[in-house]
Amino acid sequence: ERCERAMADASLSNTYWRIVRLGSEAVSAVEGRREPHVILRSGDGEARYAATVGCNALAGGYTVAGDAIRFTPAATTLSGCPPPLDALEHALRAALQRTGRWQIRGNTLEFLDGAGTPVALFQAVYF
Repeated sequence: ERCERAMADASLSNTYWRIVRLGSEAVSAVEGRREPHVILRSGDGEARYAATVGCNALAGGYTVAGDAIRFTPAATTLSGCPPPLDALEHALRAALQRTGRWQIRGNTLEFLDGAGTPVALFQAVYF
């Protein structure tokens, strides 16, 4: 794509990030469920995240300093999740806890652990 939006880097916060991969596992929407996504919101002195793989809603806080990022443990709804959503939700929680750095290239966000190993990949979605 050659439009300005496609060529510019997306913003970390206040962007809808569709989950593409958790660890080495590709993630896709399950029919009849919400699309797997993460939204990092910032404003009014607060930085909060909301996430789902299509079952429970996860929410918490985060801090950013340069390319470093840390997530607080997620508060969550407590619905029982059927396979494969149960495993994906566990993988999302683990990815958020392992994340130490972030990087954006165009419309792609990647979370990395402290050693620089990718833990999650996201794509910006604009409505």
